[in-house]
Amino acid sequence: MNSQLHLTKEYCVYPGEYNPLPETAILLNQLNDYHTMVAEEEPVTVEAFKSCYSMELLVSGVHREEIFIDVQDNILCIRVLQKNANQSGYKAAGIDSIAFERYLPLPEDADSEFIIAEYRQDILKIYVPKTVMVSTHTTGHIVVY
Repeated sequence: MNSQLHLTKEYCVYPGEYNPLPETAILLNQLNDYHTMVAEEEPVTVEAFKSCYSMELLVSGVHREEIFIDVQDNILCIRVLQKNANQSGYKAAGIDSIAFERYLPLPEDADSEFIIAEYRQDILKIYVPKTVMVSTHTTGHIVVY
């Protein structure tokens, strides 16, 4: 079998693409309509290792499902959306409040296609692997585990 695909950054290793759940897609679409404040007072701890960068951000009082992370042109965007609870639990549609939005520029040797994010005990940890190929036109969503 002769394949015309070459191993470049333009081709994703995974079949298909990430498609958010309908509720998540609605929240992301409505996010552009609301005024957000940039949270500059939350410190970010960044450590550089041989094979990756590690970032830690204190995000207290939210659920994992309320954290949205996107990458566009080597800029990491972290958004925390919070809903106000009513008597029947969370409201089904709409955003009640946006806690904050934070933009972090990624280093030139960061591989933004394979970023891993996890949220445990009020700390958001983001692992960005290093690469030898410089890529500046990568976009995508990062799932928080």
